[in-house]
Amino acid sequence: MRLYRYTTFAIGLSLLIAGRYYYQAPDWDVPISIIMASFAFLTAGWSMDALFLRQWQKLPLVLLATWWTVDGCYWLYWSIVDPAALVMRSANFGASLMPIPNVRLGMVKGNF
Repeated sequence: MRLYRYTTFAIGLSLLIAGRYYYQAPDWDVPISIIMASFAFLTAGWSMDALFLRQWQKLPLVLLATWWTVDGCYWLYWSIVDPAALVMRSANFGASLMPIPNVRLGMVKGNF
């Protein structure tokens, strides 16, 4: 692993934690920020490699990892901690998945 990956992870996680205190969203707290950011850190590199290298046999696992990172761990966490917070699930899904179209656009244009 390269230092820049840890640095960008630390910066991104710091922004997520700061956002928890800046925005008063009922479903944004520190533990779920750490959980979701950690899963993104662990799966994003492998998933993007599989897509960029067109390893289509890995696509089902990429989609599963994406779902788990964006929605699965969020649903499980809030189902246990406070099921009432799941009212924000659809908004969180869109916000968490938002960078994906930008990555796909870069793949189509060849800007990666």
